[in-house]
Amino acid sequence: MQSFFVFFITFLSIWGNNFIKHCYASVFTLKMHHRFSEPVRKWSESINKLSTTDFPSKGSVEFYSQLADHDRLFRGRGLSDSGEQQLTFVDGNSSLRIKSLGYLHYTTVSLGTPGQKFLVALDTGSDLFWVPCECSRCASIDNTPYSSKFNMSIYNPKESSTSKKVTCNHRMCTASCPGSGTVSTCPYSSSYISSQTSTSGILMEDFLHLETDDINEQIVNAFITFGCGQVQSGSFLHIAAPNGLFGLGMEKISVPSLLAREGYIANSFSMCFAHDGSGRISFGDKGSIHQQETPFSFDASHPTYTITATQLRVGESLINSSFSALFDSGTSFTYLVDPHYTRLTKMFHAQTKDSRRLTDKKIPFEYCYAMSPNANTSLLPDVTLTMKGEGQFFIYNPVIVLPTHPEVIYCLAVIKNEEMSIIGQNFMTGYRIVFDREKLVLGWKKSSCYDIDNSNAYSSKPLNSEIIPHAVAAGFESEGNNRTRARSSNASFLHANFCFLTFTKAVSDAASNDKKVPAALLRMHFHDCFIRGCDASVLLDSKGKNTAEKDGPPNVSLHAFYVIDNAKKAVESACPGIVSCADILALAARDSVVLSGGPSWDVPKGRKDGRTSKASETIQLPAPTFNISQLQKSFAQRGLSLEDLVALSGGHTLGFSHCSSFKNRIHNFNSTTDIDPSLQPSFAASLKSVCPVKNAKNAGVPMDPSSTSFDNTYYKLLFQQKALFSSDKALLDFPKTKNLASKFASSKDAFTKAFIKSMIKMSSITGGQEVRKNCKVVN
Repeated sequence: MQSFFVFFITFLSIWGNNFIKHCYASVFTLKMHHRFSEPVRKWSESINKLSTTDFPSKGSVEFYSQLADHDRLFRGRGLSDSGEQQLTFVDGNSSLRIKSLGYLHYTTVSLGTPGQKFLVALDTGSDLFWVPCECSRCASIDNTPYSSKFNMSIYNPKESSTSKKVTCNHRMCTASCPGSGTVSTCPYSSSYISSQTSTSGILMEDFLHLETDDINEQIVNAFITFGCGQVQSGSFLHIAAPNGLFGLGMEKISVPSLLAREGYIANSFSMCFAHDGSGRISFGDKGSIHQQETPFSFDASHPTYTITATQLRVGESLINSSFSALFDSGTSFTYLVDPHYTRLTKMFHAQTKDSRRLTDKKIPFEYCYAMSPNANTSLLPDVTLTMKGEGQFFIYNPVIVLPTHPEVIYCLAVIKNEEMSIIGQNFMTGYRIVFDREKLVLGWKKSSCYDIDNSNAYSSKPLNSEIIPHAVAAGFESEGNNRTRARSSNASFLHANFCFLTFTKAVSDAASNDKKVPAALLRMHFHDCFIRGCDASVLLDSKGKNTAEKDGPPNVSLHAFYVIDNAKKAVESACPGIVSCADILALAARDSVVLSGGPSWDVPKGRKDGRTSKASETIQLPAPTFNISQLQKSFAQRGLSLEDLVALSGGHTLGFSHCSSFKNRIHNFNSTTDIDPSLQPSFAASLKSVCPVKNAKNAGVPMDPSSTSFDNTYYKLLFQQKALFSSDKALLDFPKTKNLASKFASSKDAFTKAFIKSMIKMSSITGGQEVRKNCKVVN
């Protein structure tokens, strides 16, 4: 039987002890972070809680292998029997997944009066919230691999002044009580299909402490029913949820059901999974009018978040394959039963050009491929589910990339299962998923998860050119003195501008010594933004077994890294710890355009530097061989339009191209002709003379005759059939992009205005975590 990859969510929150009255339709929101995400790594390092061995490199074989090890242990998680206000947990808002606790995701919750804290796993696939209590057999919280790292408790009803036992005549008691007395304590027992794992005890009531998600941040103490877990067995005794489990299911005993019934929230909640591993959960969130929806396949006897998909689209192929699937944010990957699994995988395989790799028992996926040098996610077939009701659920992350020795592979992240189909977290990435239990519908909308109303799944919080890091203003402001505050603001602004201007000389000096530097820096910035956002990950050096982006195939010809390194040294000397490498690179790209005779613009500041850089992810860069459909898809995935595509392509007016980027157009173009017939003949002949079939490794040509001047010559060359790359020529293959190219060829002013707008838009795609001291290495 196939094992499930369980992916629980954890949270940390801020606690208080004020009481407020019930406020129906409040919304309680908290952030989520994947255990292996950079925010959690940063947090754990800052408090010295976890060792580096707790953080396998994201995307590595070890990363997925460890998830698989946990699934084999805790597989088949049973679904337990047992303008609106939003709520968050009060004791922090970051998720945490812990190696020594079986790689589940946890949150710290506070229960009782005064609050007793518990490190509980969260699970959308079960309903009951239980904690260890009055234990006959519970996991030890002393002298364990995790007890020294986290605050854990055994619930003691006598230590809570608001604790109350649930009796057999209580509406929440569904168990058969011993004897005939209705005032006896209500027992519970929940079993999980995992190594004889279970919990049993009695039901109790007490206050769970929450906080409203608004400017008032009022404390809400919700009186909820939970399990006093007296006897645990199986995995609960050592590795899986030893300090409790927090169910988010649809049964009346789950906390979302209890909060809704008592009027604290609308009967709905949402979960959002960002591409960087972070996210948020909001209790009481009913979504937006623009979201797509599909009804739950509701079974009143055992309600779950099950939906019906009516069709599978893989690339250009449409499969009429109706199936039901549990939409479970507590599962890492997506599982399909046959025949749907076979239909999907075979159709995907038929449209994938790379060579399929032999199965590896260390890797849980069946369909894996060796990544070719020209591989790109835009070359892979799209996967879309048509839901009941005709809603289209596009899958942003159908594959994962794995660095193996001596090659890099990618795998279709779908696993065959014998029992049931599950739509897992990997298919939910990039969406705000709404579990509306009032309307009995599942809603979804593309989201960044940083700004819940932002539809750009790749953007972070908007950058602002006037945002100044707090460290800049230290010591200037005086409370209660407006004149002093005005001086403070002005001084801060001038100080910040000084910091950003410090490195300008390093860029101009380098450009005066080497005319190729401006083009190199502009291209470097573009390549940086298209991987993990503009986070300077392209600047990191390879280290140990990790090959960084700068050493990936599309980036081996990048140069002028020394310019950024020198600029960073100058900035750190004047303004230590303030200006990120990502901001330096964005500003250097702008200065490169200016130094080449192009326009200037205000560059939004406030980016942070990333901590991850992988050569395998350079597959995401648009290739010079792309056609217009592939280009459009690649740019659209980053929230960029067709106008952005045409305007940013104008950056090719600067620089030098190696023969390898366009040799496909002048040698063996197809079976009938050696040269691309769309090339102007004499231009093609000149290219062939520079780039022979052999020994052309370092040869190349300028991007255009004025390749050190920023102008609109690039667009004029397109219409003269003198475009170097297939991707350049592709701009003429679609009416809208052709019209834009013609407009820019006719008007340099129109081009520069569009270029500035698109550069600001592209450079605001960000997602870093720190300000590096050295651009080559993480702090």
